[in-house]
Amino acid sequence: MTIEGRQTLLPRDPRRPDHRYAFLHRVVRTFTPVYIGKPARLVNCAAVPFHARPPDRRRLIFGVPRIDKCPIEVLTERPAARPRAAKADDAYDPSDRLRAPPGEAVGILDAKVAVVTGGASGIGRAVALRCAAEGASVVVADVQDAAAVVDAARAQRQQIDCRRVDVAASAEVAALMRDVCARHGRLDVLVCAAGISGGTGLTADYPEPDFDQVIGINLKGVFLAMKHAIPQMLHGGGGAIVNIASIAGLIGLRGTPAYAAAKGGVIQLTKVAAVEYAERNVRVNCICPGMIDTPMVQRLPASAQEGFVARQPLSRLGTPDEIAAAAVFLAGPASAFTTGAALVVDGGYTAL
Repeated sequence: MTIEGRQTLLPRDPRRPDHRYAFLHRVVRTFTPVYIGKPARLVNCAAVPFHARPPDRRRLIFGVPRIDKCPIEVLTERPAARPRAAKADDAYDPSDRLRAPPGEAVGILDAKVAVVTGGASGIGRAVALRCAAEGASVVVADVQDAAAVVDAARAQRQQIDCRRVDVAASAEVAALMRDVCARHGRLDVLVCAAGISGGTGLTADYPEPDFDQVIGINLKGVFLAMKHAIPQMLHGGGGAIVNIASIAGLIGLRGTPAYAAAKGGVIQLTKVAAVEYAERNVRVNCICPGMIDTPMVQRLPASAQEGFVARQPLSRLGTPDEIAAAAVFLAGPASAFTTGAALVVDGGYTAL
């Protein structure tokens, strides 16, 4: 490691009774990393105030008869990074993101552990990939095969694992949360994106089995995920939960009695949990997407899609990546003062 700098002796200042601290104030004004010379060791005076240092560090700096005899080195060059050991065939290593060179941007969710339900396709897939791109270790839980999502992440040297889980089965969801914490040591982020449309029909004509299935996956699935994830988050000191609701839970959409009821329930469940666990550092928010270009929407008749788009100010379908960006915001530190919110991302549809 090469260090360039110079040694200076600070004169005693008789006008200041706290002359021992005079050099600290000068150093802070320089905004330059500072190291105390021998026998003291590495100390960044500009970053760590005197009162915040542990007692042993204070003695190390000030444990000399006269501060004006203590040499100080002002560095003009950042210490060189420690060389990395070569890996065979440039193998994937999840810890690579923790070895970013000095000055390289750190992901919003760097070193976090996230579970994304319904992450095999649609919005859930986009959220899982975005969380991984932001530095999180992601576990995708879905009844569908999520191998394609895992391969896409690994191709970008990102970490995603997958588990086959039925979100409507309490035992499977509980086992998922326990296994994630056993493997990664904690759970920081939960995104509930699993859901089905359940078909359309007027309320009086809607099949009861279909209604039960939609409620079981879209609403009960969110409840079970939170029920089993929150204790793990509390054990780790807190976390963030993002539920994918819908504008169908905010307005009346003809022919969607089960879907609208489930998404409205998700919004209220979000608010209740946010109030219950705010003091314990668990934030709970939800997103209410409009018409998003996902496989679920693509199965609708073209006339239905065109009619929906024609009514909204931004005359296009939303993209899963736009919802994923909102999810990462709500899961990250930028939304630290946000809980119990229902963030609408609908191209202005509900503003009319």
